[in-house]
Amino acid sequence: MMLQIGATEIIVQWQDQTSSQVMQARLPFGHANLFGTDLRTPSAFEMESAIEIVEEHVMPLARKIEAVTSREILVKDFPTPARFSSEPDSTFNLDAVEREFSHIAAVTQGRSYSDIEPVEMRSFSASVLILREFMHHLGIENGTVNCLVT
Repeated sequence: MMLQIGATEIIVQWQDQTSSQVMQARLPFGHANLFGTDLRTPSAFEMESAIEIVEEHVMPLARKIEAVTSREILVKDFPTPARFSSEPDSTFNLDAVEREFSHIAAVTQGRSYSDIEPVEMRSFSASVLILREFMHHLGIENGTVNCLVT
């Protein structure tokens, strides 16, 4: 399965196990517009609202993708602050995504996240949230991310 998190839309591709066709879905939000256009770090309320938006689109899609046998994901163009992107392609698992999401949630409660500008933080937070929801609802444990340094 491939997940491309764009600025204003998400493209999901998977191979249908019944027909072997490559299927595609587009979701009407991305890392730049999930939290709106404000340039500050997202609030806890914005994070909760964003989770609802993502789930509203991912859960019906998960029913269509049920037949996917691979439980790995390739994430393309993941907006990554420069301090995190040591490798152009990195592997990850659900636990790592959960740790990062927990750290971001702490930032929404007031903890500092040094070296990341608020604009980068919004895109990065949205991308981690989107990836987390996809992994949860599709039962994905591992993946590879292709970083797009912001």
